[in-house]
Amino acid sequence: MANPQSGNPRAYGRVTVTTGGAPVRATINQADPTLRVGLQSVMFQAHPANTGIMYVRLRSTLADDRTTLAVTLALIPAPTSATQGPFSSVTFSAPPVPGGFNLADFYVDAGVNGNSVIVSGVAG
Repeated sequence: MANPQSGNPRAYGRVTVTTGGAPVRATINQADPTLRVGLQSVMFQAHPANTGIMYVRLRSTLADDRTTLAVTLALIPAPTSATQGPFSSVTFSAPPVPGGFNLADFYVDAGVNGNSVIVSGVAG
């Protein structure tokens, strides 16, 4: 099931960027990553083992956007401690529009190869 029931939080797993500059779709762990996943809010959190910046971006281009930041929505720094954090995150919410975000429109990129984010969301 691509879309969770309204109001229920759901984990979308860890999204790892093997090669920085080659963004990965936030829905990569879904059976069909191209299907719409309508969410009221979505959260991207830095993985505890990260050592560099993570980039949350729009789908409008797959080119390396780490310098121009033209389609980058947010930067997530690496945690200061892998065991005690703080674990940085960014949350996007669409209060007036139920299911207003399509998780498949979000991509993540990394400043350091192999870094990742943990993705979760709430259906509206």
